[in-house]
Amino acid sequence: MSKLNKDEQLILTIVITNAGGVGKTTWAEQLNGMARLSEKKVIAVDLDPGNRGFLNRNGDDSAVPLDWSPMKIDGSAPADPGRWYEEHLAGQNLVILDTGANMLAAANSINQFIGGLIGVARENGSRVIIYCVTSPLKPGSDELIELMYNRFRRGAEVVIVQNNRDGSGSFASSLSAMGTPVIALPHLDTGLQEVRLRRRLPLDVVLRQPEPGYERATELLAKRLLAVAKQEPVIDVVGRGAMECLQTLSAGAPASLRFRLDRFMHASNDAIRANERLMMTNRQFMAAVPENEAAFFAAARAHWEAEQKWKAYSR
Repeated sequence: MSKLNKDEQLILTIVITNAGGVGKTTWAEQLNGMARLSEKKVIAVDLDPGNRGFLNRNGDDSAVPLDWSPMKIDGSAPADPGRWYEEHLAGQNLVILDTGANMLAAANSINQFIGGLIGVARENGSRVIIYCVTSPLKPGSDELIELMYNRFRRGAEVVIVQNNRDGSGSFASSLSAMGTPVIALPHLDTGLQEVRLRRRLPLDVVLRQPEPGYERATELLAKRLLAVAKQEPVIDVVGRGAMECLQTLSAGAPASLRFRLDRFMHASNDAIRANERLMMTNRQFMAAVPENEAAFFAAARAHWEAEQKWKAYSR
């Protein structure tokens, strides 16, 4: 079998965790979006027929769908990893396999296909990276990560992705002792999540073409993704192009807000401006000197007015 991508090494990545709801698809679409922003040739594969989370978020043409059983390419014959590799990955820089929950206990067909694909990729000189995704306060997540680490580390690089879903940062301490690279996904406020999910488009398209009325929320989305793109294990895969692009896309994002964007109504341009204004007046009021009575009461009034305006978006 001839090697593919002679000019640039193909990277086969598999996003996996046996637990559900930890953010596998979140990471898969972020990695896909950053690769596209870096102008990489990337193909995503949705291996979760029960949910199709990647396709549901990014659109019907955003990924190649594969079922667990039977694995098919043309509807008539079981998928052969070598044939699939040749037909789908020629000319690609990066492939992202977004798996479903309980994949390790799934039908043999999917495990055999992935195992065979890893073998073919290694034979062709491709890098293989297993992304083990975890989230805070997920019972047994550290044991699952260790299980996957021991299962895959001899045939692939293993990277832990810590998805700070609830903002607590409460990850199992044993994970850091494993010595594997770690990628940190920052918490994303609910309002920003809803802005992203309103359109079934790839993440990079959402960031480049903001929905009217939600440009500032989109800049905040780009700012959160920039924090991911700056991390060395990410640069190692997608390069620095995504980071440079996201710096431009997030240039107008607010430096700080008084309150989190916990609802969709908090994410409109007007609401974010009101939130930003409230933060500024709060700082001015806290810095005001009571002895300067006129300035103190002016700062207090400005803060009160900003608070009333923000409350209009918090009812």
